[in-house]
Amino acid sequence: MRYFNKFLKFATLPTILLLNLSQTNALNVDLSPLTSGPIVNGVDNGDANESLNKVHLWGRAGDKHRKDYYIVARLKKSDADFEPPKFTKVDDVNDRTGIIPFPELQINTPYEYQIGYIKTQKNADLSGEIVHVKNWEKASTGKFHTPNPNAEQLSFVFGSCYRYTNVLSFELGASGKRGSRIFRAIAEQLKNDPANGFFLRIGDNVYFDPIGKINFGQSKTLDDMRETYRTVWGFPNYRNLLANTITYSQKDDHDSGFNNAIPLEETCDAEIVAHAEKSFFEYQKWDGPNGSQKLYYSFSRGPAEFFVFDTREERVNRTKNNEGMDQIPHMINPEQFKAFQDWIQNPAIQNKVKFVVTTVPLISTADADAWAGFPIQQRQIVETILGNDRAGTPITKAFILTGDGHCTHGGTYNINNEAGQIGTLTEIMSSGLKSIVSFGSKDDFPAAIDTRDKGGLHFVKIDESDVFPDTSKAESIIGIIGNLICENVDGVFVRMDIDMPGNTLTMNTFNQNNVSLGSKTYPIMAPAA
Repeated sequence: MRYFNKFLKFATLPTILLLNLSQTNALNVDLSPLTSGPIVNGVDNGDANESLNKVHLWGRAGDKHRKDYYIVARLKKSDADFEPPKFTKVDDVNDRTGIIPFPELQINTPYEYQIGYIKTQKNADLSGEIVHVKNWEKASTGKFHTPNPNAEQLSFVFGSCYRYTNVLSFELGASGKRGSRIFRAIAEQLKNDPANGFFLRIGDNVYFDPIGKINFGQSKTLDDMRETYRTVWGFPNYRNLLANTITYSQKDDHDSGFNNAIPLEETCDAEIVAHAEKSFFEYQKWDGPNGSQKLYYSFSRGPAEFFVFDTREERVNRTKNNEGMDQIPHMINPEQFKAFQDWIQNPAIQNKVKFVVTTVPLISTADADAWAGFPIQQRQIVETILGNDRAGTPITKAFILTGDGHCTHGGTYNINNEAGQIGTLTEIMSSGLKSIVSFGSKDDFPAAIDTRDKGGLHFVKIDESDVFPDTSKAESIIGIIGNLICENVDGVFVRMDIDMPGNTLTMNTFNQNNVSLGSKTYPIMAPAA
């Protein structure tokens, strides 16, 4: 986290300069379009009412030379004029990236914005200047809609695992611009709920190891990783989606530099991990928590509440700590678990749908990189979800959203401890936006997982959706060759639809061509036994 404070200086507490019309000096500057971005960031750290009035606009300024750079943005409601612009200074330390916060917006309101950058002489003092920005027609532009806190319906898209594969300047398997057509499909699906819809990215949003365990094409330098972000964020379909949709994100292993990366473990190359961490704070961090050094966060959206776990930065596999003392391997620290408890046990959210978001599966796989590899903490999380809130009322309406599996899948599980069944949970996976491999069949999701001998629980699958991509397509020669050159048979994502009056939550799977592959509907509140 040593890069965080450097970034914080310029991004969390930026020099925001409002026009000072009382001064007599004037500075005329030309606006240029962003070199990366814009991204509309959605942020909430626990104050649901405040979050409905706040967005951050992220962007990157121009190329290196001996100038000072400022990102400049202005907003307007669709039926009004643009408000005076805000400025934030950016620098080479953070690849000239930064955010401009707009913290006091009206709820349930459409906004338009213009954003770009200006450059001045080195160490210029703008505090006493009237800054006239010219050429706003060159600005990068976008739209967004602040949420309606009273909405009883909600549609949003979530997904993970977008593997852009570039080796020796060749894009393999249509993983580049052609592969990014899935983001055009996502944008189309979000039109179902323009007021409340958003895009939730839950890990492996970029791959710094494009061919996985082969380790060929590994991004090793900070410049390589920044270039990867700029390339992927710059695909036209992706850029359009991020510029016009409020986005939330979380990182996972490939964003950290390696497959199954554990940044705190000695098995990872410390320098590569440090570069991945720094580029993450520059390019992704602001899609989530508002300036907090912690990467887990919560937010509200109409009839739903979300808690997004950080399952990567705090995990430790070692059975000894640095002082040689015994320790239990863990996915998260006690502080994160306490934050989760406080969130899900809050009586104020018990009438809402509660989404527990985790970048790796909580219950549906037995993989050691998932929560099954940490059975004691897995049990703590699951028992908390199945427990009572602080008022003593049973927690209901909770669902798990996950990624990592390179396919879409929904499963409902009976959960048992040593004494018998303690409850039922549904986990919904959305993964494989663009990736090399996919789960081959339902057999990849075991009918039962039992870790009670390790302090965990026993999970028995009682219902599941179809699994996509449709693996039968891969049996043809074209399909086999396609997978060999890193083209997934289908990119897939899930649109979730909540209907509180109808007591339903629907998982809808689509491919990169916006073709509906299937759907599965769950009751929000199970009927009384």
